[in-house]
Amino acid sequence: MASTQKTALKILYIEDNPSEARLFSETARTLNLSWHIANAEDGEAGLSLLKSGEERPDVIVLDLNLPGMDGLELLRHIKADKDLKDIRVIVFADLKSPSCAEAYRLSALWCVPKPMTLEGYEELLREIGQRCSGTESPNRQSSRGASG
Repeated sequence: MASTQKTALKILYIEDNPSEARLFSETARTLNLSWHIANAEDGEAGLSLLKSGEERPDVIVLDLNLPGMDGLELLRHIKADKDLKDIRVIVFADLKSPSCAEAYRLSALWCVPKPMTLEGYEELLREIGQRCSGTESPNRQSSRGASG
């Protein structure tokens, strides 16, 4: 008999603000998502974690405004690495910004404005679950960000 339980998503959340990282993880727990969420506080730490091979995430959620190596530079490293380039990357950026256009050029899965409320994080996490469950082909524009 086949199991109906879904495999938990492995997410690497790269965010320099500890409060944002905590809110992301706590929101996942509140929604009863059994995801494994790892955090990195900047681009260098994120790249080091990825290159260590300890755990390969299914999805990277990436803040573009990071100290040191910014998110776009990290995305370039990820997409240039044969072992990492297939990992889906979601970036926080204004949909009309040059950064979002560059992220799409670098093969980001999706640009989305960073949530500013608990409800925004809940909506984001639900959408990540839908887009990254492997059951649908992802669109490049979030319904969350269509108006802004």
